[in-house]
Formats: sequence, C-alpha cells, structure tokens
Amino acid sequence: MRSRNKRRESTDRRDRRGGLSGRHAACCLGLVSVIGCAAPRVQVSGPLLNVPGHSGYSSRVAPSPGRTTARSPATARPTSQTSLSTENRSAGPARAASDQARNVARFVAQPKLLFNPPGPARQWEYIVLHHSASDSGSLASIDQYHREVRGWDECGYHFVIGNGTESGDGEIEVGGRWLKQKHGAHTKHPDHPEYNDDGIGICLVGNLDGAPPTPKQVLACRRLVGYLSERCGISPQHVATHADLVGQHTECPGRYFPYDRVVSGSRLAWLWEE
Repeated sequence: MRSRNKRRESTDRRDRRGGLSGRHAACCLGLVSVIGCAAPRVQVSGPLLNVPGHSGYSSRVAPSPGRTTARSPATARPTSQTSLSTENRSAGPARAASDQARNVARFVAQPKLLFNPPGPARQWEYIVLHHSASDSGSLASIDQYHREVRGWDECGYHFVIGNGTESGDGEIEVGGRWLKQKHGAHTKHPDHPEYNDDGIGICLVGNLDGAPPTPKQVLACRRLVGYLSERCGISPQHVATHADLVGQHTECPGRYFPYDRVVSGSRLAWLWEE
C-alpha cells in the first residue's frame, strides 16, 4: 500500500510539472467531457474534418480510403487544345468591345455619360452624320441656337465633335438626347420619320462645305461611329450622312466631309485601329 501511494504521488508531481493532470489532459483532447476545460492547441496531422458548429475547423473533408479528391471544375485546367481555342474565341469579342470603348473614351470629357446614359435603353437603327455649317461652335452654342431660333426643346443632335474653337479639338460632347435616350431632331424626312425617331445624330463643328474637318475630329468621329455601331448593333448600311438620306434638300455635311475615312472602305479595320 505504501509503495502504491508513493507511485501515485510521483505521477501527480510529474503531471503538475507538465501543467495538466491525467484526467484534464484527456478532457482537452475531447475524450472526457468536463465543463470549463480550456483546450490547448493540438497539432493534428492529416486532413481535418468539417465539424458543424465549430468555425475553427477546416472545411476540407477527409477522403475515404481508396478514394481520391476530384479537382473542382472551377480550378481544373483545360485538358485539350479544343477547350483552349474555345476560350480564346469567346474572349475575342469582349476584348474588341473593351478596346473600342477605351479608344473612344480618350475623346470624351466624361466617358460615363457615353457608356452609361441614365435614360432607358432605346433601340437605335441609324447613325446620321452632320456638320454645323459654322466656323465655330460647341454643344452649348448649338443647343442655344436650336432652342431660340428653331424653337426646339434642346440640341437636336446626340453628339457634337468640337474643332477647337468653343470646345476641344476632337472633343466629343454628349448631348441631353443621348442621356435621355431620346429621339433626334436632325434628319427630317416626310416619308421616313425613323431617321429622327431611331437615328443617332452626330455633328462635326465647322463649315465642311468650305474646308475639311481637323484630323482629330475625323479620328474622334471614326471612334464614335465604331463604338455606337457595335453597342447598338447598327449595320454599316445604316451609317449615312444627312444628304445621303434626304437627297437634294440639304448639302449637309458638306463636300469636304471625309466619308471614306469615317464610314466606308474597310468597315471592320477602322473599328480597332490606333
């Protein structure tokens, strides 16, 4: 009996030096349930199980013997050249659209007005090109003229491209009609109301019957036409000048309007050119 007591005392002393009694050590490993026991950190080798209600555990699930964990489809790499080429083809149009938006944004003071007009989306069918028939001008001055002289509620065009007189050279100004996604007031035709109702009006500042537009105006116009054509799904056959649609009733946009550099020719190449 005395020897057993000595061995017990010796074991208790070793447990006290280690910081835990035998019963407490068993409790902290989850083998015995004792209220108020604070478990120490335990290094566990191997995968951890997901235990409901225990946020400190890993969400990985230990695989059953003889089974392997399948790769998640989201992280799996393509296993064939076919899948790679499919990804590249699907990324092409998105990248092209992104390039067009970036290129035209260089000419717009507030690109978000062009890209995200607050008005409800409208189904546009035409892009109609004009000139202001004046040596100088801007969206503000054309808006004033259309209100005070024409008696309209605002500028009849959706976009005005400056020539450096009252706005920047090549600067694309976004009109209220585009913001509201509202019909135009730029191409009146008794038999074709759709030119105004469904047509986006773009006006280059300048009298292009006497002199050509600036190089920056041409580049900005080309960028804008390319972006709007892609965004609105407007076919090349529906990109025209004012005179193309109404014939002899107008000389707009003037004899020096560079139609070939803006619209015709390689209709796809100029969408992405730098």
